[in-house]
Amino acid sequence: MTRHIEHYRYEMQHSDDASFVAYQRRSGDGLWYTISLWMIPEAAGH
Repeated sequence: MTRHIEHYRYEMQHSDDASFVAYQRRSGDGLWYTISLWMIPEAAGH
């Protein structure tokens, strides 16, 4: 049996004024670390 382990993931995070996409990588100790974060602003007047 082969087991596939993901070493990266994208995670959506939301706030009142914007949404964020976080690119995360798993380290050798099994913890997830955010490498990059992109902000997606809400439309004006939303």
